[in-house]
Amino acid sequence: MRKSGPLKAWDMLDEAFDIGRILAKDGVMTLPHDKVKEVTTFEIRKLNKQDKRSQVPLFLNGGGVMSLNNSTFLLLADDLHIDLPAPTEIATIDVKERTPLIDPWYVTSEQQAIAVAEHYHLFDRFYAETFRSLPSGRQRLHKEVGLCVGEGQTQRVTISGVQVEADALQIGEKSVLTVEAKLGADEMHAKQLFLPMHDALSRLKEEGSDLHVQPTVLVSRSEGIFDLYAFEFDDHERITSHRVTVAMRYELRNHVPAAPQHQTMRAEISANYEVPFPQADRLELVERTWRWLEDGMSKDFWVEEMEYAPRQFDYYVNALKWLRLATGPTSEPEVKSLAEVGSASFKEHVRAVLSTDSTFRSCFHLPKEEIRKQASIDLDERQDMSLTEVTRNRRALTVRSWLIALGLAR
Repeated sequence: MRKSGPLKAWDMLDEAFDIGRILAKDGVMTLPHDKVKEVTTFEIRKLNKQDKRSQVPLFLNGGGVMSLNNSTFLLLADDLHIDLPAPTEIATIDVKERTPLIDPWYVTSEQQAIAVAEHYHLFDRFYAETFRSLPSGRQRLHKEVGLCVGEGQTQRVTISGVQVEADALQIGEKSVLTVEAKLGADEMHAKQLFLPMHDALSRLKEEGSDLHVQPTVLVSRSEGIFDLYAFEFDDHERITSHRVTVAMRYELRNHVPAAPQHQTMRAEISANYEVPFPQADRLELVERTWRWLEDGMSKDFWVEEMEYAPRQFDYYVNALKWLRLATGPTSEPEVKSLAEVGSASFKEHVRAVLSTDSTFRSCFHLPKEEIRKQASIDLDERQDMSLTEVTRNRRALTVRSWLIALGLAR
């Protein structure tokens, strides 16, 4: 897979400043932004974005990058990423009434994930404590933070003035939760827990509060699945001293599937069978791709933002074309607005199109564990397409994922 823009820029910086060799020798290095700008015009903000290990330059050999202050990078030989494996403990919640403005089976942003968690009291259930939401947002780190780094963690540096943000803050009688929310992530950067924890600790100390600060991760896995992780840092001066103390998966069971809306049949409210049957599992990403294309974003932007292979972009654009929300070459598609196809919302349009397709329609309101098998059988029997077993199973998975996302499965 080709390198992204940030990785290419980091390669130029390694060539200019011998970063890999210095880190291998000392375990730590600082790099002023002024020096960076002498070598590359690439945005500092994007060079510092390393939420995933795949965004880390190979010459760091598993290490990572973060901000020391507003004018300097801190590069470390230590792995700064945290794994988020699927929890083995599972709790189920029966959802019998649909709540306006919240759809737990179709979460498209971190804030939506937090809203669902708050509505179904997931934080309360997880910690056996009653919480209420506090205002949160991006702000400067309240107090300087000392950090032990380098070979044997014997050097000490000071982090100051950097931006810090908790996706949510929850306060209870005993604890304050600093929450980092993710969509489908299996890893994250440790700074996203370490810095909000320190920021909250310093603010509480200043107020004379002895509340425990609890770093927490919330991951929406789609299909009504939400994973919660409680973390502790055994040494508050070592960013790599993190550990999971408890993890739990919450599965929201949908007992009120919404029926598709019946609409007058029009050319736009039907599937476009001149393009392949959809093979794009994440319906929320289909919608996001459509909105990005409306805003003029390119294939290159999509590939870099999602860190997917370029062919995945083609799959998602073909899904939009199948839904009649895009036309033209897959490499440079033109999208249609909802007004052009006569729909009030993206989900309404998708539901209407799916109700015209025999495979999707045959799976409406089936238990979610039965959908993939039924869809695979139906696809195998269709006369309008010939699919290999592997492709048929992949497209059956799309049927399952879309119906669960739309609340059309049990």
